[in-house]
Amino acid sequence: MNSDRGRELRRANARHWDAWLPGHVAGWYDLAGFKAGASSLKSIELEEVGDVTGKSLLHLQCNCGIDTLSWARLGATVTGVDLSEKAIALARELAGEVGVEARFICCDVLDLDEVLPETFDIVFASYGVLCWIDDLAGWAERAASHLAPGGMFFYASGHPACWPYREDGQIEYPYFHSGSPVEDPHEADSGVVTYEWQWTVADIVNSLIGAGLWVERVGEYPVSSYRRLRAMVQGADGSWRLPGIQHLPLTLSVKARKPTT
Repeated sequence: MNSDRGRELRRANARHWDAWLPGHVAGWYDLAGFKAGASSLKSIELEEVGDVTGKSLLHLQCNCGIDTLSWARLGATVTGVDLSEKAIALARELAGEVGVEARFICCDVLDLDEVLPETFDIVFASYGVLCWIDDLAGWAERAASHLAPGGMFFYASGHPACWPYREDGQIEYPYFHSGSPVEDPHEADSGVVTYEWQWTVADIVNSLIGAGLWVERVGEYPVSSYRRLRAMVQGADGSWRLPGIQHLPLTLSVKARKPTT
């Protein structure tokens, strides 16, 4: 249910993202490389999604749009959605600067049906988006409602099994979902409190099934797109791994499809 309380907490998170944007972009993305033509997309999504030439793609919670624009460079007609006004402003600025055609919409993803009527060949979401969502079933329903029949949904992000761990490897949070969010004060950077929710693998997969999608593939990988734990080391491919035995899944992917009938 897209409750008033949920909206309030998501607006608080949006204020955090507005304040955090410059540092996040600088720390997460190779902005100079992107402007010079490099793609920000990881091998996991490139291999799983495949050729996007001539396809329409909706990117949920696109942040500053670098991944969205990377899909456009590969031939997709793209639309990016995010609740941060500053992130969307930067996405539009980057699109103009690199000369890539794209549409960006500032909107709470759970309100997307109210502002975006069309459907797409691909709905894409990745890396650090679901922890900001209090209504996973509603999120999955929005994704499904914006897929054309036969269209593909793809999600990749940090594996939920990593959620309980602090950066030092100590367990702090439960794996299973709780109705109450984790409240995290960010006095050092944004001065606001963020609200985050944990969702298990089963939660994610079952939400997509509940939204009427056919789950085609679930992937688990021993690599991370960022340094989730201090013990991780970065490889030549830019991915982060735990040295020695690969005992913890670090990235999860889910591919699903909307039935044609």
